[in-house]
Amino acid sequence: MRPAISVQFGAMAGRDELLGLLRARSLMEGDFVLSSGERSDWYIDAKQTILTGDGALAAGRVYFAEAERVGATAVGGPTMGADPPAIAAAVVSALEGRPLKAFSVRKQAKDHGVGARIVGSLVPEDRVLLVEDVTTTGGQFVEALDVVRELGCDVVGAVALVIRSDQPVRAMAERGIALRALFSISRCTSSCPDQALSRSALGPTKNVSTDCPEGAFGSRPTAAARTCGFRKIWPVISGNSGRCRGY
Repeated sequence: MRPAISVQFGAMAGRDELLGLLRARSLMEGDFVLSSGERSDWYIDAKQTILTGDGALAAGRVYFAEAERVGATAVGGPTMGADPPAIAAAVVSALEGRPLKAFSVRKQAKDHGVGARIVGSLVPEDRVLLVEDVTTTGGQFVEALDVVRELGCDVVGAVALVIRSDQPVRAMAERGIALRALFSISRCTSSCPDQALSRSALGPTKNVSTDCPEGAFGSRPTAAARTCGFRKIWPVISGNSGRCRGY
C-alpha cells in the first residue's frame, strides 16, 4: 500500500494561501453583468486562480477540509463552477490517503451516450458535499441539489468560495441545506496583505446570515480597497470591458 503524501499544512494555512491567490489573480474591477442581471463594478473570476497548479492545490486543501468536516464521500456540483474545486479536492484527498469522488452535474442530459446529467461515479450511498466557486443567485446550486437527491444521495453540506447575496443561502435553507462561504466579500476585496478592511470600511452591504467561519455578505469595494491593488487585467466578460487598476 502506497503511503499518503501529506499536502495539507493546516486548514488556516491553506485558507490564507488561497485567499492571497484569489486577491492577486481573480479580483477585478470593471463593469460586469452578474447572473442575477444586476450590474457590479467588481468581479471575482475564481477560475483564474483554481485552474493553475498552485491555485488548484490551495483550493483542494480547503475544499477537502470542508469535506472531512461533514464526513462527505463525494464532492461536486453544477458545471462548470464546481468542476475545478471538486477535482482539486479529490486529488488532495487521494494524496492524503482518504480518497473522495468528484462529480459534475450537467445543465441538461445529453442526447447520446448514457445520457445522464451526473458525470462521475456517484451512487445512492454517497454522502455529498455540494461545491461551487462563486454564487450569486444559487439557481444552479439548487438544481444540482435536486438532481443529486433524485439519485438518492445524502447531501450533507454545501460550500462556495464567495456568496454575493443572501439569495443562495435562503434558497438552500428552504431545502434544508446550510450554504457556507469560505471567504467573506470584505476579506476578498481587501488586497493589502497586512490590511483587512472592516465591514464599515466597505460601506453598505447586503447581509447574509450563515454559519460559515468567514461570514458572507455582498458589497462593492471602496476606494480604500482599490488602492490596495486589484489584479491588472482588461477582462471581457459577457461583453463588458473591465477598468481594472494595477498595483
